[in-house]
Amino acid sequence: MFVAPVVPAIAHPAPRVGIMYEGWHAPAVMGLKDPMSALTVERVIRSNGTLTMDDMAQGINLDVAMGFFHQKEPLDGFYCIYRKRANESKGIVPDCLNISSTLSRHAAMFNQNNISFVVADSTNIVDMGSVADVLQLRPFEVLAEEWLALRTQAIPTPQISVWQQLAPGSNLWRAYVEEGGVYSNPAYDALIFKDAATGKKVFFTTPNPDPAIVATLKAAF
Repeated sequence: MFVAPVVPAIAHPAPRVGIMYEGWHAPAVMGLKDPMSALTVERVIRSNGTLTMDDMAQGINLDVAMGFFHQKEPLDGFYCIYRKRANESKGIVPDCLNISSTLSRHAAMFNQNNISFVVADSTNIVDMGSVADVLQLRPFEVLAEEWLALRTQAIPTPQISVWQQLAPGSNLWRAYVEEGGVYSNPAYDALIFKDAATGKKVFFTTPNPDPAIVATLKAAF
């Protein structure tokens, strides 16, 4: 379990502005056979017919990539933010490269544009498992680890929150909020996005969530 020093909260001016944040990139990056020459949807479109989607697929190991592909290459190249936990001998996929520099860059970009919180997308999968871990849960944990580390160096970052589908009987939400989860770890209290009126931690959900799960979350926060 990662435990970082508790750091003071950062003042965020009103109105608060947030942005959805995706962390699913690890399989898509690992599936690229040659990241230096990888085709994207944008490159295919800009080729004026000289390239096709079939050409793009030739450069991707679709099984490793879990069917994901890139619409556009980021300005600083393909990146991902998954890494195995300290107590794990092997991850679901290899650790991503340059995670600290990637998340430092993201924090700086958001700060420059007055983005004061991010909402991590965790809506497509509702139950815990390896796919949920590599696409949603572990990237969120790594985001928390890295941005808290920046804050301990007096480098501001946005706050973080989760957007989770709370289907009846689902259990992935527990990994975020119960013992051992980012929401329950006091070290992250200042990093979690909170409601200004109540001071409670914010956990976003899709429409029609399970009322029993919502009640549990309200009691926890």
